[in-house]
Amino acid sequence: MMSPPTRQCFPRARRRRAFTLVELLLVIVLIGVMAAFSWPVFFGTAQGERLPLSVSKVKSMIAMLRARSMTDTRAHRLIFRRDGVIRVSVQQDPVLAPDRFVPINTDWARGSVLLDGVWVAEISPLPDGPPPVQIEDDIIPFDDLEPEPTPIDELDLKHIIQFQPDGRSNSARWVLRDQEGRGIRMTLDGRLGRVTFEDADKLDPDEFDRPSPLDVEPNEVEPLDAPRR
Repeated sequence: MMSPPTRQCFPRARRRRAFTLVELLLVIVLIGVMAAFSWPVFFGTAQGERLPLSVSKVKSMIAMLRARSMTDTRAHRLIFRRDGVIRVSVQQDPVLAPDRFVPINTDWARGSVLLDGVWVAEISPLPDGPPPVQIEDDIIPFDDLEPEPTPIDELDLKHIIQFQPDGRSNSARWVLRDQEGRGIRMTLDGRLGRVTFEDADKLDPDEFDRPSPLDVEPNEVEPLDAPRR
């Protein structure tokens, strides 16, 4: 009479938990974020390269925050401060402290998202509207009801893009600018997490001023009780 099979008869690989698709996507996004943030460190950047590299860093950060919101099931924020700096934060506890957000204390999230000499010049929220309509593999753009952009230093305190655990966020459009007056306009469709960008008008150096820095600690995102725009 044959004895019942022992546990050693089964391949060990079958007992291992497989990676989920979301976890795999998070790893891919994390590699992209680390590459975007490490490139300037290893190779240095000329002034003319800092603007497009900052655009890449913002895109990578948006993808990372969106992925982490879904995997961690807690909201993450991209914060546009009125000094032109971008920071990130995370919901402290979705049950016990859903309205409290704290800095993300990991290497990829510390400090400003933008490179030196690049800042947010203006920003405007966009209407979320109905779900996007697919026509001939193209997405209908936002309508003409968009508000006028607000100079970043005229914000009450900050503008927040909040990524929810279902992957959605509010939509916005903003302009990054460098010391030479070059600009790139970025648009986030929060319904899809899609980021697009285009060149903005170049300004003469005497046509603009960089926003004044805020009196906050280097690791402080913003006062936690600040009003949300």
